[in-house]
Amino acid sequence: MYTYIAFIGMLLIIAGFIAIFIYIIINSLQSYNNASQNSSVNAAGLIMIGPIPVAFGTSPGMVAIVEILAIVLMVIAILFFFIFARR
Repeated sequence: MYTYIAFIGMLLIIAGFIAIFIYIIINSLQSYNNASQNSSVNAAGLIMIGPIPVAFGTSPGMVAIVEILAIVLMVIAILFFFIFARR
């Protein structure tokens, strides 16, 4: 019973990676075809080192979005910690 659940879980993870890969390829091809000379790119990133978030980006607006994401991730991590620590 549990081996089937683990197998289905692994299939879903692999399917998710394949879907993300296909999306990236399609999105890259579309943006390559629609690229103009006056386009600008904003980017931001988040590295979670344990419970400490490190946010970086090219514009303050993008960094603010990533900081909000970091707070949400920290709250989820704390909730999971307390849920699984009681078991």
